[in-house]
This record gives sequence, structure tokens and C-alpha cells, in this order.
Amino acid sequence: MLTSALFALACAGAVAAVVYGRVRRVPVHRVAPWATWRRQLVWQGPGVDEVELSQALGHWRSLGHLIGWAGSEATATILVVEDLTLDTRASYDEALTLTHGRTGLVFTQSGPRLIVSARVRVLPGATALVLAHELGHALGYEHAQAAPTGHLMNPSMDRVGWDSRGLEVQ
Repeated sequence: MLTSALFALACAGAVAAVVYGRVRRVPVHRVAPWATWRRQLVWQGPGVDEVELSQALGHWRSLGHLIGWAGSEATATILVVEDLTLDTRASYDEALTLTHGRTGLVFTQSGPRLIVSARVRVLPGATALVLAHELGHALGYEHAQAAPTGHLMNPSMDRVGWDSRGLEVQ
């Protein structure tokens, strides 16, 4: 019975967490949708590990997101670059944790707020998990503030994992 409740919540677009034997909904919000529904194309900048980035892309594809490789930097909608100067101090929404990456989004200038492009900056040696988390931001997902330990969009990087409930394409 508990399994069917978790499945129902996951299908409803929410992360489900079991707390003291009860199922609790944990919403995963999006900042905005992308301006186009076409496949989002990723360009791998120098220093970013291709195997790790491939694993991160594969994870998002397994959730139904249209995301793949760009043929060139000019055709990319998402740039992933290694940044040796990345400020690793916690931002306002990261309680006492250091970050391993930052994602900047570019939005439409008028009309509805839509994502036009994204730039992911990561520290050298970024793992597939860090890259997948930052790609989640590039796809428009915010941190799930009440996410259980092990959720991909958990705001605390030491609690991030591959749990992706609520991130599937509906």
C-alpha cells in the first residue's frame, strides 16, 4: 500500500518522502519553462569530463527530458564549463554548505518568463552527480527545500543523490 502511495505521488509531479511511516509530499518547483520545446543541446567546455557529463545527460534523458549533445558551441543552448575561479561559498539558499557548481539562466526580455539559454560552471573534477544537479538547474528546476536526503535537487550537496522523483517529464 505504501508503494502505491509513493507511485501516485511521483506521478503527480511531487517528490514523496516517508516520515515516521507516513508519506509526505515534497514539491519540486521550476523557475520557468524553456522558450522552445525542442531538444536542449549541451556543449562541453574544456576541462569538463566527457564520461561524467554523458552519465549526467543520460540520467536526464531517462527521465524523459529532451537533452543531448550540441554539434558546436554556437548551436548549444546549455554551456557546461570548468571554472577555476568559482566562488564556493554558500549562497543565501544553501545552509552552511559549499557549492560545487553554479548555473546562470538567461530569460526572455518580454512576454512570459521563459528560459533562453543556460551556462553551467563547475569546479575541476566535477562528478556526474554534480553535473546532473547543475543540469537540473539549467532545465529550470529549483532546489527542493524539503527534499529527502538523496534527492538530486536537494539544496545541500552533501545530501544530493540520484533520487529523481518529481523530476520526470509529465
